[in-house]
Amino acid sequence: REVLGVEALWPILLAANAVPALVQLLTLPFFPDSPRYLLIDRKDKEGCIKALKQLWGDGDHMAEVDDMMSEQKAIRGEKAKGIWDLLRDRAVRWQLITLFLVISCMQLIGANVVYSYAYSIFIKAGIPPSQTHYVSLGVGTTEILSTVLCGFLIDRAGRKTLLWKNYTVMALALGLLTVTLSLQDSFFWVPYCSVALVFIFIMSFGVGPGGVVCPLITEIFIHSYRPTAYVFNGVTNWIQLFVLGLVFPFLVEGLGNLCFIIFLTYCLSMAIFVFLVLPETKGKSMLQVMEDFNRLNYRGKKGQAALQQSNCSLVTVTRL
Repeated sequence: REVLGVEALWPILLAANAVPALVQLLTLPFFPDSPRYLLIDRKDKEGCIKALKQLWGDGDHMAEVDDMMSEQKAIRGEKAKGIWDLLRDRAVRWQLITLFLVISCMQLIGANVVYSYAYSIFIKAGIPPSQTHYVSLGVGTTEILSTVLCGFLIDRAGRKTLLWKNYTVMALALGLLTVTLSLQDSFFWVPYCSVALVFIFIMSFGVGPGGVVCPLITEIFIHSYRPTAYVFNGVTNWIQLFVLGLVFPFLVEGLGNLCFIIFLTYCLSMAIFVFLVLPETKGKSMLQVMEDFNRLNYRGKKGQAALQQSNCSLVTVTRL
């Protein structure tokens, strides 16, 4: 009954994924290069300012340019780092730990599990099987709209706040979902609560980690490490998705509704980690974020000496 869901037409549905790729291919030539790339790598200040105006409109962007120039002086002409440099350099140790934990949460917070249970939850709530795909479409639309909403909130509330508060809401939603799924045959209204919890979870995911992770990577790594950090992000994400795809069916079969407890624990742990450890990057320059992380990266007597030397370099660069 679905237009493209029948056996003869599913290849057309699969091929539809080529449309956004084609749109990107046709429009990318009209976009400028990254302003940071133009200034820091190409030493093209005029091109950087032109790119900023093209992206953000006319106005005074010298504050952003000065921040990039300070970052350029801080890295002292260092070339892009490799994966091995990222893994062993003490100066980015806690940035790497933060990246790994935040990226891992994209798979380990249970979003795929909620989607997998969504069909049975909707059926239990009395939604006809022929109509469940509309509700599923509503779930996907909710995620998109909440991610857009994150774009309006991220500079007002801050990255750290959006992350730890939404991790907490997601943990609560998973806990309550475990309860409602266990009691869904006891009261007629319980399945409707499960449906509401699915939407709350998806909305919190979009407003929190779904929308914050990408800009966060840019803000916690200095320019020479940023490309490698994105590579690490992609590799880690796909490996974890592959492993979770293999293990998840066994989790559901063995634990049933209780499998949400695993993901609840991770969400709650991430909320605590972000609240206690992750520095807020809102309104801070790259050098200020580096100073915040240096307090974590350099501990002990040797670490404090290295921290003082690093801070002296940063102060010199800032004054320049």
